[in-house]
Formats: sequence, C-alpha cells, structure tokens
Amino acid sequence: MTRRASIMLTLVLAGCGKSAPSNEAASAPANEATSASSNALDKWPGYPKTQPDGSPLTADYCVKVGAEPGSPFDNTKTCLMVACDAGDKASCDGAATFNGNMWPDGEPPSAPTEQLTGRFEAGSTTAMGITGNLEFAPGRFEFELDQTYRVGNPQLVDASSAYSKAGDTWVDVLIIPNGAKVALWPVIDQTIGKRGRQQSLCGQGGKVGFIATADREDGLALAAFKGTRAPGSGMDDAALCGTYFYDRAKK
Repeated sequence: MTRRASIMLTLVLAGCGKSAPSNEAASAPANEATSASSNALDKWPGYPKTQPDGSPLTADYCVKVGAEPGSPFDNTKTCLMVACDAGDKASCDGAATFNGNMWPDGEPPSAPTEQLTGRFEAGSTTAMGITGNLEFAPGRFEFELDQTYRVGNPQLVDASSAYSKAGDTWVDVLIIPNGAKVALWPVIDQTIGKRGRQQSLCGQGGKVGFIATADREDGLALAAFKGTRAPGSGMDDAALCGTYFYDRAKK
C-alpha cells in the first residue's frame, strides 16, 4: 500500500469512528419514545391506532366520530384514551373530563357539603315549570317532575372562570359572587318519566351532558349543558341549555 493510500484509509476510518456515537445519540430518544408509545397502545387490541387516512388520533377526531353508530371505538371516551396513550395531550385532557371517571389529578375534590345532599324548592319560573323541587342524593339529581340524572364525581372550578368561548363567566350565568365555587357534574344517564313529558333540563328530548351547581345565599343555582365536553373556555356557546334557581327547603 502506498503512503498516500494509507493516509486516506486512516482518515476514512477516523471519520467512521466519530460518526457512530453521534448517530446512536440522535436515534436513542426517538426509539425510546416510539417504544414507550407502542407499549402503551398494547392494551388496546382491536382498536384503530390512527385515523382512516393514517394520521394520528386527535381529540377533535374522537369527539367527532367516537359516538357515531358503528364507530370502531364504541364510544368517545375509548377513542380519547387510545389517542392519549398514542401521545395526544389534548385527548388525555378530554378523557379526564369524560363521564367524570378520570380527572387529571386523580379523584376531584368533593363539592361543598350543601350540594351533596338535601332538598331544594323550585324558585325560578323555569324551575317551577320544568323540574319542580329538587332532591339530591349522592350521585343523583332527582326532580319532582319525573326527571332523574345519575352523575359522576364533580370537578370544582372558580366562579370567575369562563364557561364558554364567548368569555362569559359563571358569575354572569349563575349570578354568584366572584369568590364562589362551581361544581361540574358529568351526567352518566338520565330518566324522564310521564310527568316530565320528555322535557329534560335541555328541552324536549334533549340529552344533558353536564350539570353545574353553585351555592347562593338564598339557595342553589343550576345550569344544564348538552354535549360531552365539560363547560369551560373552549366550549361552544350553544351548549348551555338553561339556568334554574332553587330555594333552600324549609325545615
């Protein structure tokens, strides 16, 4: 081998030696992330791991198709949980508020004691005409005019926070002080009897998604929302069905 060829071979080998660690360092995190995501998705056999066009699952996609008849996910929450394990943070947030089963930090704080048990008398014209008096047993809103709502664990939010995209706050809609707390109850199912005449908190035949309650000095304020998204700054303004006000039952 000539001196020139020997020098060239040395340079090539040296270059290879330098590049190998660089490639290894660059690829390791990506490989680890892919492996972690794959392992997380192993617990969802039989469910699609992407959208039909091959793009990643997203919260918007799950909300759109999750509850459709014939959906491959059976329901919205399953889709959100698969998407969450695939790495979509918005889907994790969505699954956390769906049906009240999974709040971000574990079990949500309990709502104020006054909201958990007790009887309230219809105070507003709307409450008198649509619901009648209210009795709350743990996990159930039971209204005098044949309406019962089974609810999940509540999440507490500040009265000063927005309940929709328009920016209106709970203070505005429930007529409560800035420092009050609002309990958001996800509705698991509802039963409307004959006296209810198919009239739910969300109107004729309407399905209620969330019930919001807040203590007032003279009783209880309540608002009903349709849809599967918890009320908040990202919620559509049209999701608010109506507000109802109740007086504390006289002992």
